[in-house]
Amino acid sequence: MPMSQTLLKPVVRDLVVDGVMDISTIVADARMIMDHRKVVKAYTGGSREFTASNLERFSLTDNASLSTGDIDFTCAIWVYADSITGTDDIIGKGQYTGSKREWRVHIASSKFGFFVSGNGTVAIEVRADAFGVVPTAGWHFIVAWHDATADTINIQVNDGTIDSLATSGTAPSDRTGDFFIGLEDPVYAQYFDGRISKAGFWKRTLTAAEKTSLYAKGNGKTHAELTAAEKVSLISYWDHNEASGNAIDSEGSNDLTDNATVTANNGPRTSSVEDSSANANHATLSGFSDAQEIEAWSSDVSSDIETGLSLKYDGTNDEVDVGSVAGGNVTSVDFYVKSLVDNQVLFTLQNSTATAVTVVAGTLTFGGSLVASNIKVDTVSKTDAEAGALINDNAWHRVQFDLASITASNMKMGTDSSAFGNIHLDAFKFNAGVLADWSFNDGPQGQGGTIVDGDRVVIVETADGNRWTFSQTTPASCPTWRVIGTRGQLEFDGVDDYLQYPAADISTSAVGECIIVFHADTSGTLFSMTDAAVVNQRWQVIRDTSSLISLEYHNGVTQDNIDGSTTVSAGQERMGGWGSSGTATSLTVDNNDETEAVRSGANNGNWIGDVTGPDNFTIGAQEIAVGVGEELSGNIEMILLMDRELTAAERTLLASVYP
Repeated sequence: MPMSQTLLKPVVRDLVVDGVMDISTIVADARMIMDHRKVVKAYTGGSREFTASNLERFSLTDNASLSTGDIDFTCAIWVYADSITGTDDIIGKGQYTGSKREWRVHIASSKFGFFVSGNGTVAIEVRADAFGVVPTAGWHFIVAWHDATADTINIQVNDGTIDSLATSGTAPSDRTGDFFIGLEDPVYAQYFDGRISKAGFWKRTLTAAEKTSLYAKGNGKTHAELTAAEKVSLISYWDHNEASGNAIDSEGSNDLTDNATVTANNGPRTSSVEDSSANANHATLSGFSDAQEIEAWSSDVSSDIETGLSLKYDGTNDEVDVGSVAGGNVTSVDFYVKSLVDNQVLFTLQNSTATAVTVVAGTLTFGGSLVASNIKVDTVSKTDAEAGALINDNAWHRVQFDLASITASNMKMGTDSSAFGNIHLDAFKFNAGVLADWSFNDGPQGQGGTIVDGDRVVIVETADGNRWTFSQTTPASCPTWRVIGTRGQLEFDGVDDYLQYPAADISTSAVGECIIVFHADTSGTLFSMTDAAVVNQRWQVIRDTSSLISLEYHNGVTQDNIDGSTTVSAGQERMGGWGSSGTATSLTVDNNDETEAVRSGANNGNWIGDVTGPDNFTIGAQEIAVGVGEELSGNIEMILLMDRELTAAERTLLASVYP
């Protein structure tokens, strides 16, 4: 399992596993159990946003610790270009004006480059030709270094191929110019436009292993995550986690001055796909936006598999990069696919169309370097045309075939090296899983490590078989993790915190019950649902302005409001129950029956299952036409959603666990 996933002991399921009491029937029948089985803390590796039109940059006057000359030195930095205008300065030391140049990393002629100057003006430059044209949008890790012994300057992007150039005796010289990020020389106004994160400066060259470690499969490392060996001869390291102001040096004392108010943004983050075979051919997501890295993990899976997740590719630029598959050659392939559009790209073994598998004009098609045989779809032998026609029916299918032995030297899923597939992939295996086995059950990933009190929560995955993933793609709107005694709770700020799961597949049953353990500081929505097919149709459970628990149901035209009778004081932890027999709504507080009162409309027992079409569920707020409203100020510990009413004995069991 990728280390970025944080697993906690489940609350409801512990009652079964630990033998405290038998509520296995509740667990088995639950539509949703939100009891913090898996909670992922929000990624805290930030970036600083440079807006070229605002003339934004960081700078620091010359000092000995940042000066170079003919010595070994290395710069490593993460960049995300919003736009490229021609020559865009990224990081370096010295200015052209006054013959003060020492070195610079930049974008020029659409490529990353690194130069050094021997006289303060004239420079020799190495371009990252192996990487190629710099795309706008997307994070890239640049390492540039001068090797004084080999007399070379070098540049590498994303831990890839190194471009190197002999300096031919032109060594960088120690000058008196400013150190900078975002702009070398105000006279020439070559401002960088985009985000910058995690920048380090060493007075030595780094080993290949250290550069790979710093890349961290596309996530990068904060200063706190660096090893002792990686800090040897490290002069300065700027995490760029500040919300505003100067860039703070986490290693030394070279804080950089903020010029023209550099703002903040999200930093690099790349999710991984684990290979469960002994060969550990783990892969990384590429091209997925921050939101997609959460939302692309889907509970839409084949009925053959039933549980777990699949990964959705949007057909624009999403791909999963495996790289070179270790352990031997590929001789057989087995995977599940759901094509969302006809005639889609599936994968490539060597990042080429010649080694790609696609559906073209309704036919399963193999690149010219592939020799395929024994094609099966859903375990039945098929021709390539029959296989392609089935894949094009936009349903889940298991696809199997044999290949003449071939290396997977640059394996990518979701692309053929130029086009991209609009598909779901799941349970992907080479050589019956012995060579590689990607289950795609990794799920959304955030910051690594154990979540602790005060961390922001970006993802909560439910503990039931549906594995609904409630998430938040806006960092400022992530709820806070709170540890109360031995239990964890989600704290919502009453302003903009909420978690959401879109398009849930909910039962059509008109009978059900919802149990929530919570405390609320003010009135607000605990749990709500809106229907994607009917405008304004919603269902929500709240603590209302009269400090009573309440159920609201709106069918798009009229609204029913059913209130309880027990005052739920601010900050008081309670177990609320909202249920329907199909004809009437019933409410409970701490397993005590409420006296229901109709505030508006009627008590018709309307339930979630009465709503047609996909349902959007929100924790901590009510979803409205634009955004959310009625945000909760308070904590939620557990939500249990059933497709039936609980028995009195089952409610008693739950009430004995929660205050």
